[in-house]
Order: sequence, then C-alpha cells, then structure tokens
Amino acid sequence: MQLIETHGIDNDDVDSALRKFHEYQSHEKFGLELVQAKVVKAFCYQTFKAHKETFLKIAETLINPDGLAVSTVAQLILAHSRFSSEKSLAIYNDYINLVSRDVNEVTGRSPTGVLTEALMVASLYDNDREFAQLLYEKAVINGFVSDEHEIALMKKVFKVYGDAFVEDDWKVAQPIFGRYVLECIKNT
Repeated sequence: MQLIETHGIDNDDVDSALRKFHEYQSHEKFGLELVQAKVVKAFCYQTFKAHKETFLKIAETLINPDGLAVSTVAQLILAHSRFSSEKSLAIYNDYINLVSRDVNEVTGRSPTGVLTEALMVASLYDNDREFAQLLYEKAVINGFVSDEHEIALMKKVFKVYGDAFVEDDWKVAQPIFGRYVLECIKNT
C-alpha cells in the first residue's frame, strides 16, 4: 500500500501507482479496498497538484461502490476544490448526515469533523473565508463537532489561511495555501 502512495504522491507517477494496483488486484483479494483507497488518494492528490480533471474522473471511477470511507470523501472534497467549490459543497451535503459525530479515540477526530474541515479548507482555497467561518460556527452550534481538541484543530485552518497572506494579495497567497490543501489530501 505504501508503494502506491510513494509512486502516486511522492514521485508524481500515477501510472506506476495504477500498475502496482492492477498487479496487486490480479494476485490478491485481501485488503483490496484499502489498496484501492490509496490509488484514489493518489489520483485526488495529483488532480489538485497538476490541475487535471481527468485524474479526478479516474479517481471517481476507482471508488468502491459498496461504501466510501470518510477519508476518501474528504479527499474528493479537497480535489474538487481545485475546480468547483460548489461540487465540494455538494459532496459534503451528500455525506455529512450519513456519518458519525463520535470522536475516534485513536485519531481524535470525528467523521463529521473531518468532512467539515475538508470543506472549510476547500472554501478557503476559493478565498471564501466568510463561508468557511459560517460552516465552522454552524458545525459547532449544531453539534457536528463538539470535542474541544477537534475544535482547536479546525481553528488552525484559519491560521494557515492567514499565514498564506505574506502579501495582501490572494494571487500570491493561493499557491501557498494550495500546498496546505495538498498536505491535507496526503494526510487524510
């Protein structure tokens, strides 16, 4: 699985990642969904990085139809932000009421928190701080996010956004914030 991420994300070689996936798929059946999720992640990452909608279409065709992991939904929200914040919002709205609000003890994150943060980042990439702030506030007020640690992590997104403004110019800040979006996809 790590090889797929290495090829697809670190080496910018989605063709090689896809070959590794097909090789694994032809020899193994155990854990195929996990490997498939890594390929989707690599294509989401490269979608955003290379600004190629074709990669996004490939990622969407590779998605397991039996159910999407929260991390995959978050990656799709972030990848779509490169082209359409409206599509990111639509994906969020499709899934936010289907996932748990409970915090995972291992990760310290709730599925609703992960998706809300992904949409906040997507909105900020579109330079829509007001919407990101409203989304954050409504998520807290409506109990989608209630854990203090998770709330603090989500607040840090606004700091990263503010720090991207070395100059008071969004055209300069957007590529800086774009690197953060890539890190979010990679770490989701």
